[in-house]
Amino acid sequence: MMRIIAERTLEIDEELCVCFIDWQKAFDRVNWTKLMQILKETGIDWRERRLISKLYMDQKVRVRLDTGETGSVQIGRGVRQGCCLSPILFNLYSECLTKEALDGLGDFKVGGQIIQTVKYADDLVLMAKEETVLQGMIDRLIEIGRCYGMEMNVEKTKVMKISRQPTPVTIKIDQKQLENVKCFKYLGSLLTDDGRCTCEIKSRIAMAKAAFSKKKNLFTSKLDLNLRKKLVKCYIWSIALYGAETWTLRAVDQKHLESFEMWCWRRMEKISWTDYVRNEEVSKGISYMK
Repeated sequence: MMRIIAERTLEIDEELCVCFIDWQKAFDRVNWTKLMQILKETGIDWRERRLISKLYMDQKVRVRLDTGETGSVQIGRGVRQGCCLSPILFNLYSECLTKEALDGLGDFKVGGQIIQTVKYADDLVLMAKEETVLQGMIDRLIEIGRCYGMEMNVEKTKVMKISRQPTPVTIKIDQKQLENVKCFKYLGSLLTDDGRCTCEIKSRIAMAKAAFSKKKNLFTSKLDLNLRKKLVKCYIWSIALYGAETWTLRAVDQKHLESFEMWCWRRMEKISWTDYVRNEEVSKGISYMK
Protein backbone atom coordinates (compact mmCIF):
# COMPACT_ATOMS: atom_id res chain seq x y z
CA MET A 1 0.00 0.00 0.00
CA MET A 2 2.76 2.45 0.96
CA ARG A 3 4.61 1.79 -2.30
CA ILE A 4 1.47 2.42 -4.35
CA ILE A 5 0.86 5.68 -2.47
CA ALA A 6 4.48 6.77 -2.98
CA GLU A 7 4.40 6.08 -6.72
CA ARG A 8 1.02 7.78 -7.10
CA THR A 9 2.42 10.87 -5.34
CA LEU A 10 5.39 11.06 -7.69
CA GLU A 11 3.18 10.54 -10.75
CA ILE A 12 1.34 13.78 -10.02
CA ASP A 13 4.67 15.49 -9.19
CA GLU A 14 3.97 16.05 -5.49
CA GLU A 15 5.88 15.39 -2.28
CA LEU A 16 4.88 13.29 0.72
CA CYS A 17 6.23 13.46 4.27
CA VAL A 18 5.89 10.19 6.17
CA CYS A 19 6.64 9.15 9.73
CA PHE A 20 7.14 5.51 10.70
CA ILE A 21 5.81 5.30 14.26
CA ASP A 22 7.24 2.86 16.79
CA TRP A 23 5.31 2.38 20.03
CA GLN A 24 7.27 1.19 23.07
CA LYS A 25 6.12 -2.35 23.92
CA ALA A 26 2.78 -1.64 22.27
CA PHE A 27 1.02 -4.92 23.10
CA ASP A 28 2.10 -4.73 26.75
CA ARG A 29 0.69 -1.22 27.27
CA VAL A 30 -2.99 -1.81 26.51
CA ASN A 31 -4.93 -0.45 29.50
CA TRP A 32 -7.66 -2.93 30.44
CA THR A 33 -10.07 -0.36 31.88
CA LYS A 34 -9.76 1.73 28.71
CA LEU A 35 -10.14 -1.40 26.59
CA MET A 36 -13.40 -2.36 28.31
CA GLN A 37 -14.69 1.17 27.79
CA ILE A 38 -13.84 0.99 24.07
CA LEU A 39 -15.59 -2.38 23.73
CA LYS A 40 -18.72 -0.91 25.27
CA GLU A 41 -18.65 2.23 23.08
CA THR A 42 -18.08 0.08 19.99
CA GLY A 43 -21.29 -1.81 20.68
CA ILE A 44 -19.86 -5.19 21.68
CA ASP A 45 -22.56 -7.26 23.39
CA TRP A 46 -22.36 -7.34 27.19
CA ARG A 47 -21.97 -11.13 27.17
CA GLU A 48 -18.77 -10.95 25.12
CA ARG A 49 -17.54 -8.03 27.23
CA ARG A 50 -18.10 -10.05 30.39
CA LEU A 51 -16.08 -12.98 29.02
CA ILE A 52 -13.21 -10.70 28.01
CA SER A 53 -13.36 -8.98 31.39
CA LYS A 54 -13.14 -12.34 33.18
CA LEU A 55 -10.17 -13.23 31.00
CA TYR A 56 -8.21 -10.08 31.87
CA MET A 57 -9.44 -8.37 35.04
CA ASP A 58 -7.99 -9.19 38.49
CA GLN A 59 -5.15 -11.11 36.86
CA LYS A 60 -2.13 -12.00 38.99
CA VAL A 61 1.27 -13.40 38.05
CA ARG A 62 4.24 -14.97 39.79
CA VAL A 63 7.81 -15.05 38.49
CA ARG A 64 9.76 -18.28 38.76
CA LEU A 65 13.44 -17.81 39.66
CA ASP A 66 16.29 -20.22 40.37
CA THR A 67 15.68 -19.69 44.07
CA GLY A 68 11.92 -20.23 43.84
CA GLU A 69 8.83 -18.20 42.98
CA THR A 70 8.05 -14.61 43.86
CA GLY A 71 4.83 -13.51 45.51
CA SER A 72 1.72 -12.78 43.45
CA VAL A 73 1.70 -9.45 41.63
CA GLN A 74 -1.45 -7.95 40.14
CA ILE A 75 -1.19 -6.60 36.60
CA GLY A 76 -3.54 -4.23 34.84
CA ARG A 77 -2.41 -3.83 31.26
CA GLY A 78 -1.26 -5.68 28.16
CA VAL A 79 -2.87 -8.29 25.92
CA ARG A 80 -1.94 -11.96 26.16
CA GLN A 81 0.77 -13.23 23.85
CA GLY A 82 -0.30 -16.18 21.73
CA CYS A 83 -4.01 -15.61 22.31
CA CYS A 84 -6.02 -15.50 19.06
CA LEU A 85 -8.16 -12.72 20.54
CA SER A 86 -5.21 -10.41 21.32
CA PRO A 87 -4.65 -9.05 17.76
CA ILE A 88 -8.34 -8.17 17.45
CA LEU A 89 -8.39 -6.38 20.81
CA PHE A 90 -5.19 -4.49 20.02
CA ASN A 91 -6.39 -3.47 16.55
CA LEU A 92 -9.60 -2.11 18.05
CA TYR A 93 -7.63 -0.29 20.75
CA SER A 94 -5.17 1.30 18.31
CA GLU A 95 -7.91 2.18 15.83
CA CYS A 96 -9.81 4.16 18.47
CA LEU A 97 -6.57 5.85 19.52
CA THR A 98 -5.66 7.02 16.00
CA LYS A 99 -9.22 8.08 15.18
CA GLU A 100 -9.45 10.24 18.29
CA ALA A 101 -5.97 11.70 17.79
CA LEU A 102 -6.16 12.49 14.08
CA ASP A 103 -9.78 13.61 13.77
CA GLY A 104 -9.87 16.64 11.45
CA LEU A 105 -6.13 16.54 10.71
CA GLY A 106 -4.22 15.69 7.53
CA ASP A 107 -3.86 17.23 4.07
CA PHE A 108 -2.96 14.28 1.83
CA LYS A 109 -5.80 13.20 -0.45
CA VAL A 110 -6.31 10.21 -2.73
CA GLY A 111 -9.43 10.29 -4.88
CA GLY A 112 -10.73 13.25 -2.90
CA GLN A 113 -10.46 11.39 0.43
CA ILE A 114 -7.96 12.39 3.12
CA ILE A 115 -5.51 9.59 3.93
CA GLN A 116 -3.81 10.03 7.30
CA THR A 117 -2.39 6.62 8.10
CA VAL A 118 -1.41 3.21 6.84
CA LYS A 119 -1.31 0.65 9.62
CA TYR A 120 -0.99 -3.04 10.32
CA ALA A 121 -1.14 -4.09 13.99
CA ASP A 122 1.41 -1.86 15.75
CA ASP A 123 3.15 -0.80 12.51
CA LEU A 124 1.79 2.71 11.96
CA VAL A 125 2.71 5.24 9.26
CA LEU A 126 1.56 8.87 9.35
CA MET A 127 1.58 10.87 6.12
CA ALA A 128 1.05 14.48 5.08
CA LYS A 129 2.01 16.74 2.20
CA GLU A 130 3.33 19.50 4.47
CA GLU A 131 5.98 19.11 7.15
CA THR A 132 4.08 21.34 9.61
CA VAL A 133 0.91 19.26 9.19
CA LEU A 134 2.84 16.06 9.92
CA GLN A 135 4.35 17.65 13.05
CA GLY A 136 0.87 18.57 14.27
CA MET A 137 -0.38 15.03 13.67
CA ILE A 138 2.53 13.54 15.61
CA ASP A 139 2.08 15.96 18.53
CA ARG A 140 -1.61 15.11 18.75
CA LEU A 141 -0.92 11.36 18.49
CA ILE A 142 1.58 11.57 21.36
CA GLU A 143 -0.90 13.50 23.52
CA ILE A 144 -3.80 11.11 22.98
CA GLY A 145 -1.49 8.08 23.03
CA ARG A 146 -0.46 8.90 26.59
CA CYS A 147 -4.12 8.98 27.60
CA TYR A 148 -4.27 5.41 26.28
CA GLY A 149 -1.08 4.45 28.13
CA MET A 150 1.04 4.35 24.95
CA GLU A 151 4.51 5.90 24.60
CA MET A 152 6.34 6.59 21.36
CA ASN A 153 9.91 5.31 20.94
CA VAL A 154 11.87 8.36 19.76
CA GLU A 155 14.95 6.32 18.83
CA LYS A 156 13.09 3.93 16.53
CA THR A 157 10.57 6.37 15.05
CA LYS A 158 11.83 7.60 11.64
CA VAL A 159 10.79 10.22 9.08
CA MET A 160 11.20 10.39 5.31
CA LYS A 161 10.27 12.74 2.51
CA ILE A 162 9.21 10.97 -0.69
CA SER A 163 10.05 13.24 -3.61
CA ARG A 164 11.84 13.40 -6.95
CA GLN A 165 14.42 15.52 -5.13
CA PRO A 166 14.22 14.34 -1.49
CA THR A 167 15.30 16.74 1.26
CA PRO A 168 15.46 16.23 5.05
CA VAL A 169 12.42 17.12 7.16
CA THR A 170 12.57 18.55 10.67
CA ILE A 171 10.18 16.68 12.95
CA LYS A 172 10.60 16.70 16.73
CA ILE A 173 9.23 14.71 19.65
CA ASP A 174 9.76 16.29 23.07
CA GLN A 175 12.41 18.58 21.54
CA LYS A 176 14.30 15.60 20.09
CA GLN A 177 14.64 15.60 16.32
CA LEU A 178 13.64 12.39 14.57
CA GLU A 179 16.11 10.68 12.28
CA ASN A 180 15.64 11.18 8.53
CA VAL A 181 16.07 7.98 6.52
CA LYS A 182 16.47 7.37 2.79
CA CYS A 183 15.08 3.84 3.01
CA PHE A 184 12.93 1.97 5.51
CA LYS A 185 11.73 -1.63 5.67
CA TYR A 186 7.97 -1.64 6.25
CA LEU A 187 6.08 -4.93 6.44
CA GLY A 188 8.93 -6.74 4.71
CA SER A 189 9.29 -4.31 1.80
CA LEU A 190 12.05 -1.74 1.41
CA LEU A 191 10.68 1.77 0.80
CA THR A 192 12.98 4.49 -0.54
CA ASP A 193 12.63 8.26 -0.66
CA ASP A 194 12.78 8.29 -4.47
CA GLY A 195 9.75 5.98 -4.70
CA ARG A 196 11.54 3.48 -6.94
CA CYS A 197 11.71 -0.30 -6.59
CA THR A 198 15.37 -0.83 -7.55
CA CYS A 199 16.68 -1.16 -3.97
CA GLU A 200 13.81 -3.45 -3.01
CA ILE A 201 14.43 -5.71 -6.02
CA LYS A 202 18.17 -5.92 -5.31
CA SER A 203 17.43 -6.73 -1.67
CA ARG A 204 14.94 -9.44 -2.65
CA ILE A 205 17.40 -10.98 -5.11
CA ALA A 206 20.12 -11.04 -2.42
CA MET A 207 17.78 -12.82 0.02
CA ALA A 208 16.72 -15.30 -2.68
CA LYS A 209 20.36 -16.08 -3.54
CA ALA A 210 21.09 -16.71 0.14
CA ALA A 211 18.10 -19.07 0.32
CA PHE A 212 19.30 -20.87 -2.82
CA SER A 213 22.75 -21.37 -1.30
CA LYS A 214 21.24 -22.95 1.83
CA LYS A 215 19.38 -25.54 -0.28
CA LYS A 216 22.01 -25.85 -3.00
CA ASN A 217 22.50 -29.59 -2.47
CA LEU A 218 18.79 -30.16 -3.08
CA PHE A 219 18.57 -27.98 -6.20
CA THR A 220 21.69 -29.49 -7.78
CA SER A 221 20.89 -33.11 -6.87
CA LYS A 222 20.00 -35.90 -9.29
CA LEU A 223 16.28 -35.42 -8.77
CA ASP A 224 14.10 -35.06 -11.85
CA LEU A 225 14.64 -31.69 -13.57
CA ASN A 226 10.96 -30.76 -13.50
CA LEU A 227 10.80 -31.47 -9.76
CA ARG A 228 13.86 -29.32 -9.11
CA LYS A 229 12.34 -26.47 -11.12
CA LYS A 230 9.20 -26.68 -9.02
CA LEU A 231 11.31 -26.59 -5.86
CA VAL A 232 13.14 -23.48 -7.08
CA LYS A 233 9.84 -21.77 -7.87
CA CYS A 234 8.46 -22.73 -4.46
CA TYR A 235 11.42 -21.87 -2.23
CA ILE A 236 13.32 -19.23 -4.21
CA TRP A 237 10.97 -17.32 -6.49
CA SER A 238 8.50 -16.82 -3.65
CA ILE A 239 11.24 -14.91 -1.80
CA ALA A 240 12.48 -12.96 -4.81
CA LEU A 241 9.00 -11.87 -5.93
CA TYR A 242 7.51 -11.02 -2.53
CA GLY A 243 5.41 -7.88 -3.00
CA ALA A 244 6.00 -7.85 -6.77
CA GLU A 245 2.35 -6.89 -7.32
CA THR A 246 3.23 -3.35 -6.23
CA TRP A 247 6.42 -2.98 -8.28
CA THR A 248 6.70 -0.58 -11.20
CA LEU A 249 9.52 -2.07 -13.25
CA ARG A 250 12.01 -0.07 -15.26
CA ALA A 251 14.23 -1.63 -17.91
CA VAL A 252 17.14 -1.92 -15.46
CA ASP A 253 14.92 -3.64 -12.87
CA GLN A 254 13.66 -6.15 -15.42
CA LYS A 255 17.26 -6.88 -16.41
CA HIS A 256 18.17 -7.60 -12.77
CA LEU A 257 15.32 -10.09 -12.47
CA GLU A 258 16.17 -11.81 -15.76
CA SER A 259 19.82 -12.08 -14.71
CA PHE A 260 18.77 -13.62 -11.41
CA GLU A 261 16.59 -16.16 -13.22
CA MET A 262 19.54 -17.27 -15.34
CA TRP A 263 21.71 -17.34 -12.21
CA CYS A 264 19.29 -19.87 -10.70
CA TRP A 265 19.16 -22.10 -13.79
CA ARG A 266 22.95 -22.07 -14.23
CA ARG A 267 23.55 -22.98 -10.58
CA MET A 268 20.90 -25.69 -10.77
CA GLU A 269 22.54 -27.27 -13.84
CA LYS A 270 26.09 -26.62 -12.52
CA ILE A 271 26.95 -24.48 -15.53
CA SER A 272 29.65 -21.94 -14.70
CA TRP A 273 29.95 -18.56 -16.44
CA THR A 274 33.44 -19.64 -17.53
CA ASP A 275 32.01 -22.61 -19.44
CA TYR A 276 31.07 -20.29 -22.32
CA VAL A 277 27.53 -21.64 -22.49
CA ARG A 278 25.11 -19.02 -23.79
CA ASN A 279 21.98 -18.14 -21.84
CA GLU A 280 19.85 -19.22 -24.80
CA GLU A 281 21.33 -22.71 -24.61
CA VAL A 282 20.73 -22.85 -20.86
CA SER A 283 17.11 -21.81 -21.40
CA LYS A 284 16.59 -24.50 -24.01
CA GLY A 285 18.11 -27.09 -21.71
CA ILE A 286 15.86 -26.05 -18.86
CA SER A 287 12.78 -26.15 -21.13
CA TYR A 288 10.46 -23.87 -19.18
CA MET A 289 7.39 -25.55 -17.74
CA LYS A 290 4.04 -24.49 -19.12
